[in-house]
Amino acid sequence: MSAHVQQPAPTWDCPFDHTQALEPDPLLGRLRAEAPVARIRMPYGDGEAWLVTRYEDVRTVTTDRRFSRAAGIGRDLPRMTPDAIAQPEAINLMDPPAYSRLRSLVAKGFTNRQVEQLRPKTQHTVDTLLDEMAEHGSPADLVHHLSARLPLTMICEMLALPEADRPRLRRWAMAQMATGPADRAESARAKTELRAYFTELTAERRRRPGDDLISSLATARDGDELLDDQELAVLAMVLLVTGHDTSTYQLSNITYTLLTHPPQLAALRAAPELLPAALEELLRFIPFRQGVGIARVATEDVELGGVTIRAGEPVHVSYLAANRDAEVFENPDELDFARPSATHMTFGYGTHHCIGAHLARMELQVAVGTLLLASPNCASPSPRANSTGTPARSGATRRRSRWPGERRAAPAGGRRAHGDPVPAGRRRPRARHHPGPDPGAGPYPARRPSPTPAGPAADREHRGPDQAPRPAGRGDPATSGLHRPERRLRP
Repeated sequence: MSAHVQQPAPTWDCPFDHTQALEPDPLLGRLRAEAPVARIRMPYGDGEAWLVTRYEDVRTVTTDRRFSRAAGIGRDLPRMTPDAIAQPEAINLMDPPAYSRLRSLVAKGFTNRQVEQLRPKTQHTVDTLLDEMAEHGSPADLVHHLSARLPLTMICEMLALPEADRPRLRRWAMAQMATGPADRAESARAKTELRAYFTELTAERRRRPGDDLISSLATARDGDELLDDQELAVLAMVLLVTGHDTSTYQLSNITYTLLTHPPQLAALRAAPELLPAALEELLRFIPFRQGVGIARVATEDVELGGVTIRAGEPVHVSYLAANRDAEVFENPDELDFARPSATHMTFGYGTHHCIGAHLARMELQVAVGTLLLASPNCASPSPRANSTGTPARSGATRRRSRWPGERRAAPAGGRRAHGDPVPAGRRRPRARHHPGPDPGAGPYPARRPSPTPAGPAADREHRGPDQAPRPAGRGDPATSGLHRPERRLRP
């Protein structure tokens, strides 16, 4: 009897160009249902790749050592951007044990304790930015005044990057991640500029260390060895970009989602202590990117989902598709704050889970809690946002806001109470009355038992964004995004 021969899998074209507001890409849902381990063709790179879309299969690829990122170095792997974003020395292209060596050093700057020590500073920064937004008057741009500034400010504070340098660092970070063919030269130039900047900066920190994270890494030893100059420069680049990316875009996305889901917003305002759990559901529900990140390469033949992935073949995973897998999340297309706490994959999974996930969560808790829970007048004038062609992160390019009334104290504390005097030089926004629709109400429903386990407990510690970050903006339609939706505040 002849041996079974696997038939060639059909190849799916995956431009990842769905740009309908914050809706999930229907192609990903179709792949998860029809071809959960599918052969795909992407806009850039040589040949084809496999795309894995089911939760359990994604978990396998991100935790199984037979799938290697380092094995892809030097290859023109299928990808979304004209040039590869990650540089060969970058930590996000490493495998253990080299990866573990660097991660253990970086993790010392992102412990829960250290992140919590930043909470008062984060609250003060949010207060200042929202006061400036109110002083600006109506309408104001939420992305400009808050979303694009808060996370960048906090990571730059951790790295002690000069305030005057931050605008150009942000421009370079955005430019190197653009997805259109016309952006290739600018992307390469931005990568060169960022590397030159951090090469000079890290050399200076090694000569004259301070008490910032870069200085700690510059002087940290792994046994008898220090990080070499190139390792340190590229690591600082990665920390800058990944250290503000998720919070920047999800802060706008979460704001928009809550304002366009009045019952959930009303329930959250009625029980603000549930904000951390609600944010986890929002992170799962909102497509934080369209497409995929950095590929892995199979180091040997692997059977996965009834398909044989041959040694040397590249494999992508979709955290977006995994976050909407009905085998793990009951009614996955519903925003349900009472959902059992199965582990979402917005911060990735496995070896390369996001080392800054604690920081991102803390920033979102403070910013969303202050902006929405302490501003009862927030409302959205439209249930639908226009789309924009952006790089591989989903996010608002602009969100105009109106401030007709006062903000009351945030649950976390640290805000001025209603009626307290405004500091000198600041204008208090005039109160106005705008009759608006009933925002909805109702308590949180009782929690249901989880329909399926999320995986072994040991794996639950390994979660985070597992891809090179991409900012939102105008350009090639490689991702969904919000295009200038307006946010108004009403009593």
